Amino acid sequence: RAPDAPEDAPSWLLDLIARGLREDPEERYPSVDALLSAIAARRESVRKTEHAMLSVDRLSRAFADRAEDPERLLSRVATCREELRDALADWPDNPEAQEVDARLAALGAAIEREHDPTVGDGYKAVWGAVIAVLWVAAYAAFAWGDASGAWPIDNRELTVFFGVFLALNLFVTYGPGREIHRENDPGRKLSLITTAAYAGDLLAAAVGWALDADVAMTLASVHVVAGAIWGAAAIGVDRRVAVLSVVTALGGAVMALFPAWCFEIAAVVATLGIGGFAYAMRPRKRDLS
Repeated sequence: RAPDAPEDAPSWLLDLIARGLREDPEERYPSVDALLSAIAARRESVRKTEHAMLSVDRLSRAFADRAEDPERLLSRVATCREELRDALADWPDNPEAQEVDARLAALGAAIEREHDPTVGDGYKAVWGAVIAVLWVAAYAAFAWGDASGAWPIDNRELTVFFGVFLALNLFVTYGPGREIHRENDPGRKLSLITTAAYAGDLLAAAVGWALDADVAMTLASVHVVAGAIWGAAAIGVDRRVAVLSVVTALGGAVMALFPAWCFEIAAVVATLGIGGFAYAMRPRKRDLS
């Protein structure tokens, strides 16, 4: 008969002792050393699980209070889950470790969903591709019209052109993209950055129109202004936006050097910059395990 167990004895220890006292020798541990090893493994699993419990509580509070950088939080979540994997390796059926691991998985997914700028990538990739096609088509039409003389381009057309793109961006940001950006803080920042860049484009084109400046110089100024806005505002949000800003600003500088080819250069910049950004934003499978 098994002795009465103390009230504070952990259930996992009682399970091991009960197995050691089974009538069938085949169901018992083969030796005392095997029993002691099993006890040590479960004790270590419990210790790691208790430490992870404290960690997940702290991580949850830090996330709720927005008290820590999201990337650092995600790194800490991953570290904590590694410790739990060790705990489950020591005791695969540890129910508390399984519960804490599920909490960490949910927390990691929540941090990704709210803070990772690549959430909603499919949406931004498609919209970026559409914008790239529209820009390239427009610049190709401008180049043809200007070269053939059939449709001479002046600063008025440029001002209207950038005004249309600003309106399109505002419509998409506060229309179809609103729900995505509501859950994704960097997504909202990207939308505001894009709006600011297009507003800068419109302002630069309008100034060129008011000053009756050369169209090529106006277009170059537009790209330099947009690149500067993208670059300054995108720091800390998404490195891919910073790359886009460099391509855009360099394109403006090249236009200033080769004004006769400004529309062709602008088409290349749109392809490399916005098209490249759309490609970089393509959806990728995430591993939150």
